[in-house]
Amino acid sequence: MTQCSSQTATVRQPTVHGLLHGDENPAALQTLSLQLELEVASKRFLWRLVAFGLPMPAVPEPQKAESDATLPEIAKAALTILVQHLEAIEASIAVLDQEIAAVHTQSPVSRLLASIPGIGKITASAIVASVPDPSIFKSGRDFSAWLGMTPRQNSSGGKEKLGSITKRGNRYLRRLLVLGATSLLRVVGRRKGALRDWLVALLARKPARLVTVALANKLARIIWAVMTTGETFRMEIFARA
Repeated sequence: MTQCSSQTATVRQPTVHGLLHGDENPAALQTLSLQLELEVASKRFLWRLVAFGLPMPAVPEPQKAESDATLPEIAKAALTILVQHLEAIEASIAVLDQEIAAVHTQSPVSRLLASIPGIGKITASAIVASVPDPSIFKSGRDFSAWLGMTPRQNSSGGKEKLGSITKRGNRYLRRLLVLGATSLLRVVGRRKGALRDWLVALLARKPARLVTVALANKLARIIWAVMTTGETFRMEIFARA
């Protein structure tokens, strides 16, 4: 096992793409991931409509809002339709979660990626669906740049500055990686290892928001390394303390 970091991303070994060659998993995962992305986006949009005109910190559950005596009848009628849509979307998401989990278990690469901290079956499946062959990228940095996770070109003295990212590429994958990075920052105090030490040092110098983006960038490079080498993530670099 080799440490999966940005340093190992330059090692060129046979890819695990052959494990999926001729397999229908990538196509199935891509279809399911796209469906899930659309359902989640629809849910966010409908919640904005439900929250329209209401103070955001006090937005009620749609079922409670539907029976709120303070709402006009015309608002309740519209809200009833929105609630029905939300319930249908929730049911669709639950079904898609189950289908993705089933396909995920059949995909060696997806299972491999799920061993990386912050990368669950949804993120792993979405990556496999979008990148069935990681060898098209020369390095982990190229993969990260394709996702829009690399810092903007505002470096000086040959040193890259930690700042805003390009935000080009696949917004859905980028969002999933940022969510994964956010979840890791919440538990960093209960971890030990090289990745934990790197995060603690970064948090001492930079705001959590920038550290989250930097970690998402690192996760992208780790993902590329794992997909390229076929090796599992070394859990000791971010182990439970």
